[in-house]
Amino acid sequence: MTSRLGLAMVGLALVALVVSSGGVSSVAVERPVEVAIADDESEQLVAFTGTQNGSAVTVTNRAAEPLTVESATVADSRADDQAANVTVDPPESIGPGENGTIDVTGASCDGEARVPIEVRLTTDSTTIETTVNACD
Repeated sequence: MTSRLGLAMVGLALVALVVSSGGVSSVAVERPVEVAIADDESEQLVAFTGTQNGSAVTVTNRAAEPLTVESATVADSRADDQAANVTVDPPESIGPGENGTIDVTGASCDGEARVPIEVRLTTDSTTIETTVNACD
């Protein structure tokens, strides 16, 4: 009887080694992320500043990694035909602690005029999409 019990225990041990233990090899979890615009300019990771004549938008990179300028285009929200005459020339990237200039030509900033520029910036871990006014 002892040999049967021993043989049964060895058999159970072999089955336990062969069969999966139910362990977890990876876990995926969704966590909520909240994004807010910093009120204090010194806390902003990226700052945008337009010019009074609408000739450029300065992008200040306060992040620890370089920004790649994926795109910068005139927004389609312009009510007049001026948007068709405006061209935008962004830099390819902006290093940490550096300023980059998005050159804007053909914009007119008379009175309450707005020249909205849609900008898409990326880092290795973040994408920033915003619309800035070249006339600021």
